[in-house]
Amino acid sequence: MSTKINISMRKQSFYMNLADEKNTKLMRKPHLHQDYEIYFLVEGERLYYIDGKEYCIRKNQLVFIDKNLLHKTSKQADKAHKRIVINFHKNYLSDPESNLLQHLFEDGPSILSLPESHVCMFRNLYAQMLREYKKDRPEKDIYLRALVIQLLVESKRLLNKELKASRTTKKALDRSTMSEMIRFIHQNYNKDLSLQILSDRFHLNEHYISRMFKQATNYSFTDYVNRFRVAEAERLLKETEWKINHIANYVGYSTNVHFNRVFKSIIGISPNQYRKKNTSGLIKQ
Repeated sequence: MSTKINISMRKQSFYMNLADEKNTKLMRKPHLHQDYEIYFLVEGERLYYIDGKEYCIRKNQLVFIDKNLLHKTSKQADKAHKRIVINFHKNYLSDPESNLLQHLFEDGPSILSLPESHVCMFRNLYAQMLREYKKDRPEKDIYLRALVIQLLVESKRLLNKELKASRTTKKALDRSTMSEMIRFIHQNYNKDLSLQILSDRFHLNEHYISRMFKQATNYSFTDYVNRFRVAEAERLLKETEWKINHIANYVGYSTNVHFNRVFKSIIGISPNQYRKKNTSGLIKQ
């Protein structure tokens, strides 16, 4: 059965909307539209699904969505949020200005994290746009378009700077750095581990760490952690008389259900079946 999608057909060339968790529409299905979209998360966290990939968007991040690209958002746990969405058609900009679109949208999706030094400027820019958008004043369209162009130019400059820093970081992420990350995982495998924790500890972008981790180990970050935990669980199932729920908790899983599911997906049988197969059968469950 094919997945249904929503297609938005906006009549206006420019659209702007401010919303929080109380008045954000629930997106049950992904949608696409003929205009470009800029999503600015003012507060909280949000899950963003773009062309089949999931991204965790955090406060003061902007997402640039190309036209006709499938996407949807959903809540991140029970965290509150506030966001501003801008949509505009390509004909909203003149030809020289439309050159900004390829770098930000068509080569994307682009996710821009605002540095602290730029947060105030971007928030003020959005506040100006919202005030102008809500009121019917002379030269409103001209002023709004000028503000959108300023937003695009400032975003492009920051993205270029971020990409340059990313290339510099890539050269710096050598074997010793990767070894430090893996050593950290091995020492803390039974604790809460996430890309954000690695990002905070090693001062590297989460998306960059994820990509490099896959290149270095042939596994995703989550898969690598699960495989290391399961390897330790295998040892404990064979060498100890610990109950399975105790082993699950010891190697980092908060529930037996999650542990059993991960273990079986990697080993092919349940922890209980594995123990029976690899011991004399006298060990208590």
